[in-house]
Amino acid sequence: MRFDPTLTPDTFDAVDALLDNTFPGDFESKLAKKLRAGGAMTAEHGLWDGASLIGYVAYSPVSVDGCTTSKTLLGLGPMAIASSQQGNGIGLDLLKQSVAATNADGVILLGHVGFYKHAGFGPAANFGLHFSDNPEMEAAFMALEVSKGAFHGVSGRIVYHSSFYEG
Repeated sequence: MRFDPTLTPDTFDAVDALLDNTFPGDFESKLAKKLRAGGAMTAEHGLWDGASLIGYVAYSPVSVDGCTTSKTLLGLGPMAIASSQQGNGIGLDLLKQSVAATNADGVILLGHVGFYKHAGFGPAANFGLHFSDNPEMEAAFMALEVSKGAFHGVSGRIVYHSSFYEG
C-alpha cells in the first residue's frame, strides 16, 4: 500500500467513487468537489493498493467565531476507507500519516469517537471549542493538538467552510 500526500485532478474520479461507495448518498463527494472549486481544500491524501484508491482524507481551514489565532487549524473531512478494507487498522495508519503530512497546528472533526480516539483525538470541548447546540453532534466533535498548545488562548464555536453547510 502506498500513501499519497498529493492527490491530483486525474485521481478525483477515484476519490468520488470511494466516497460514494463508502457513505450513503453523495454529500461527501459533493463536499469534496465544492471545497476544491471554492479553493478551500487545504490537503487531500490517499492510500492506494496498486491502482485502487482504498483510503482518502481531506482537510480544509476552519475558524473560531470571534477569535483570531496565528495557529493553523484544519477541519478533517471527509475521510473514507473502502468497505472491504475497514477493520484492519489501515484507516488509523492512514489518518496518522495524513495528519503528520499537514502543516496543521490543530485538527478538528465531527466523527466516530471510537475510531478517532485511537489517533489521539479527544472531545473538542476539553479545549473550549464547540460546534453545535445539538448534544449528539457536540459529543462527536473532536480535536487533536498536532503542535503542543495549538488551542491555547483559542476558544469558541468552530466555523467550517460554507460548503459544509450547503445541502
